Amino acid sequence: MISRPNPSSQRLVSFACAIAAMALPAAAQDAQDPGTQPSTPTVAVTLPEATILFERHSEAVGGMEALDAFDSRLLTGSFKGADGMSAFVTMYYEKPERFAVILEIPGMGTINTVYDGDIGWRQAGSNIQIVEGAELVDLIESADYYGEVNWKSRYRTIRTVEVGAIEGVQTFRVAYDSVLGKRGFHFFNNDTGLFVGTQTTAALGEGQQAIFVQFKDFEEHDGILMPMRIIQQLPGNKVSTFTFNSVDHETKRSELFDRPAELERLLEVRKDSAGASDE
Repeated sequence: MISRPNPSSQRLVSFACAIAAMALPAAAQDAQDPGTQPSTPTVAVTLPEATILFERHSEAVGGMEALDAFDSRLLTGSFKGADGMSAFVTMYYEKPERFAVILEIPGMGTINTVYDGDIGWRQAGSNIQIVEGAELVDLIESADYYGEVNWKSRYRTIRTVEVGAIEGVQTFRVAYDSVLGKRGFHFFNNDTGLFVGTQTTAALGEGQQAIFVQFKDFEEHDGILMPMRIIQQLPGNKVSTFTFNSVDHETKRSELFDRPAELERLLEVRKDSAGASDE
């Protein structure tokens, strides 16, 4: 039987998936404080091509060569939600696009959200839910091990639309349309060329909500710059924070992608239902 986890814990899982793709090599800079949106200066600046901005970012973080030195990435840390809820977080990426988020919520148990390169599911105890629709899109986009370094495969269109500022630092805003139909804006630091934030929508709870995400506290791990704190802002100045304390490129957690027996049963039921409807 498919059942829905506690609504608060489901929002927590959705938060994790919404920012997971952004928890990849990004810009090493002192980002703005939570609640501060990018501003648009009045000084005229020549806008560079979006392709140039993505290439500058890719080169700055080490490019494909640095990322190809490893086959997986394991991040561990904690989450603090706007409503005070907290959890221990594990995020695991495996090439080319397998991804898992494990949340250990004190007093509530463990929730796993997984994309195995083919399907997505959420498991809370013995309860399993197949991830579908907009949330599945977020999960698939989160699963890309290479993140924005893989921009040529991730986007249908990219276009530099304006220059702005994040906490006084000049940034270029790039409008994007992903191959999965997701739209939003990415921000690139004009001085460093690095990717420093994003604005989009995410499947949170029962619907789509606007989300603004920044990256802070960058550290180098195995030659790759990694943000160790990620701050996201939702409407109403609701701020949540992911803080990572370790990055491991050696430990394998491939067992996370093993499909539970109950999931296989649900998939078989779905297959049979689809076949019956076609008759």
